[in-house]
Amino acid sequence: AIIFQNQKINYKSLNIIITNLSTSLQNIGIKKGDKIGLLLHNSLEFIYVMLAAGKIGAAIVPLSTSLPLPSIFRSFLFTKVKFLIGWHTILSKINKEKKLKKIYKNKLISVGEKIPNCIDFNNLICKTSKVIKKTKVINFLNNDYIISLTSGSTGHPKPIILSQKTKLLRAQAAKKLYKLNNKDIIITATPLEHSLSQRLIFLPLIMGATLILLKNFNEKIWMKEVKKNKVTFSILVPTQIEKIFNNKINYEKNLKTLRTIVSTSAKLSQDFKKKINLFNKCNFHECYGASEIAIGTNLNLKKDSKKIKSVGKSCPNVSIKILNNKNSQIKKGLTGEIAV
Repeated sequence: AIIFQNQKINYKSLNIIITNLSTSLQNIGIKKGDKIGLLLHNSLEFIYVMLAAGKIGAAIVPLSTSLPLPSIFRSFLFTKVKFLIGWHTILSKINKEKKLKKIYKNKLISVGEKIPNCIDFNNLICKTSKVIKKTKVINFLNNDYIISLTSGSTGHPKPIILSQKTKLLRAQAAKKLYKLNNKDIIITATPLEHSLSQRLIFLPLIMGATLILLKNFNEKIWMKEVKKNKVTFSILVPTQIEKIFNNKINYEKNLKTLRTIVSTSAKLSQDFKKKINLFNKCNFHECYGASEIAIGTNLNLKKDSKKIKSVGKSCPNVSIKILNNKNSQIKKGLTGEIAV
């Protein structure tokens, strides 16, 4: 199911870990509808918490580990986070803040190392003797599941609230759009608090495929892992793509198994788009979207190589209009606001 830093977790083991963790989280007081704050780097623990929260109907509020404590405090108070799971060095700092320590007394869960006044995460994924009565998963499909916060470091946090059903439908739509199946090997290296990486977690898991998770992005390590694990698909941001594919020799030698690459989150440069046909064995797509809507448009750069100024046509089941400042649809060729 998942490969991370030479650790291989198969689906059977993953299911056992998630069952143990979801039971343990309920044992310490987390219940349906509760919010769990996440302050973790890319890690297996991040994925475990995400899946266990889904199993018990809780929601996760993931934040960047680089945020200053005041921003973290403001965001978690705003979203009414009840428990906090974080990397031990970050929780050590939180433990020193009297206000935070008081709010999250007995509700801090440490990952990486045991620290005072915190629950050890490793103990939560071990088999537990207490069994919580199972609840049908279908009851949780419309629950708040992932709460992404924007502008939390510059002003009042703006929440994007996504349900389990929404995340599943988005993953299924991407599977269909890019013709993926259970034989695909998918890699991600962007921070897991971003919706892009979350989609790359769900995609392989709903298909029975394999996810390669990197701690962070480095083009040499990325290429090494693609070659080693015979990766077939990924979604990347343009800066990552251009670093990887700036050398055709490296591409031909190391990335033979790559079938499809998708560029997202920013504009791919016109110069790079003009070179797309140099990479004969890999299909390149550029998409337009947002955390709120997922993928709105898609451009297959191989098939539509003359459309390099475009980000494609609307995806299936997506309706797009261009509006003026009075929210009225405008004529073709005019500039306006995109409404999806």
